[in-house]
Formats: sequence, structure tokens, C-alpha cells
Amino acid sequence: MANTDSTLSFTEEELATEEWRNVVGYEGRYIVSSLGRLASLVRGVGPVVLRPRVGTRGYRQCGLVGDDGKHTTHSLHTLVCEAFHGKRPDGMQTNHIDLNRLNNRANNLEWVTQLENMRHAAAKRIELGLRKPATKRQTTPRIKYDWVKVTDEIARDVFLSRAAGEAVSAISSRHGISQLSAYLVLSGKLLPHIHEAMMSDEALAMSLSREKWSRRNSWHSLRYKLTPSDVVAIRRRHANGETQASLRREYGIGENQMSDLIHRRSWRWVTDEAA
Repeated sequence: MANTDSTLSFTEEELATEEWRNVVGYEGRYIVSSLGRLASLVRGVGPVVLRPRVGTRGYRQCGLVGDDGKHTTHSLHTLVCEAFHGKRPDGMQTNHIDLNRLNNRANNLEWVTQLENMRHAAAKRIELGLRKPATKRQTTPRIKYDWVKVTDEIARDVFLSRAAGEAVSAISSRHGISQLSAYLVLSGKLLPHIHEAMMSDEALAMSLSREKWSRRNSWHSLRYKLTPSDVVAIRRRHANGETQASLRREYGIGENQMSDLIHRRSWRWVTDEAA
């Protein structure tokens, strides 16, 4: 058989025992060998060994012409694997056992799943020294918080301790809860009935009035000091026709703060009966 593929190298023993089989779907037109070679039977001069090109991904690609004259590109390793290991099972792909994509010998190919293919490639690279074994990361143990721990009693103490000036970080550490849980309690997003009950105390509300829960879920200090009574008065006066500008000048607050207050984006817990 004429050999036009000068890029492949085989021993005399391999060539002596080389086995040829029909390409599945192209019987009588193309054959592949146990050494991963491809030959054409349609040129009228006997079998001619072809030289498939190497594609961009490093696999040998070959264009075959069917009985209908249609030209189709195939991967050589798939043709060899189907010829010597049976038709491709559903969900399977071809694996090069030695990781050499140009070694398409039948004994170097097998059908595997995608996961098996990936695991085999990783293990083989470690074996060949091409990759270091993965090491377990040394991470700092994360503290797990359980919101179920935030009881009504703890929530009340969060309010009282914060009003007394204790830092949220200290409060949360003392009760074994996350700072986020403490902030949610203070904002009324967690255990809202406790928030409503605690903020009904005007003295307590005034001590906490310099802080609020923003729409971005973070606490920050306000640049103004208002009491719940002030908030109710502002809303009533605005409802009776006074402009925001005049109210801002009187109370010394900014435009955004006034708008949030009037439209209940802030001080939402203050009702008209709080005055």
C-alpha cells in the first residue's frame, strides 16, 4: 500500500501487524488501521494512505466523500475508535490514553464520558509531571450564624444596648449573632414586632434617631437630629401646603433627607399618632 504520510513514524513490527478496517458509514470507500492511519479506496489505483491535516485544537481532521458526493469533515480518532471499539455510545467521547492527540492508534483510544475524560487528563498530567497535585486550601474557619438564635429577648437587648451607645459589633459578639442580624433587628426587617414595640418609646427612639437603615442595607449616621414628634409635624405641615424648601430651612436638613422623610422612605416606623 502506498504511503503518502511522511509525518507518522511506525516500527517495522507495527507495520507488519497493522490491521485495516472499514470506516463506519463509508464502507468500501475508506479504511482505517490499528495504527491510526486512513486510506482511500476510491482513486482507482488501490488503497492510498492519506495525510489528515491537524486542526486548530491539535486533532487530525479528514474530509470524507460519501456515496452521495457529500463532503464531510471528521476527526480521525473518532473514525478509528468506531472501527475498532464499536459505534460511539450516547454521551461518550474519545479519550487519548497517553494524552497525545496525534497518537490515534486503536490501543490508545477508548470511549469515556466527559467527566472521565477530564479526570483522566488531570491524573495523567500529574503522572507526567505536567501539573502539580491540587492541595487543599488553608482557609480560616467561617463562623456560622443562625438567625433562629435572635430571640425576642435578644432583640430587645440589641435596642437597649445600642441606645446606650454600645457598638453593634460588641452587641452581636456578646449574643453570638451576626452584625447583619443586629442591623436587621434595629431596622425592623427582622422581628418587626419588637421594633414596633421598642420604637414606641420616644426616649429610646430619640437616642436611635441619629442612625437609620439605608436602602442599600448599611447603617450610617445622619447629619441631622430629629425626634419622632418633629417627623410627624413635618409631614402634617407639608400635607397642609407648606413647601419642602421652607421646612428644610427651619429644621436644617437636606433636600434628599426631607424627601425621604415626607415620602416615608425613612422614619417609616413613625406614625401620625406619635406626636
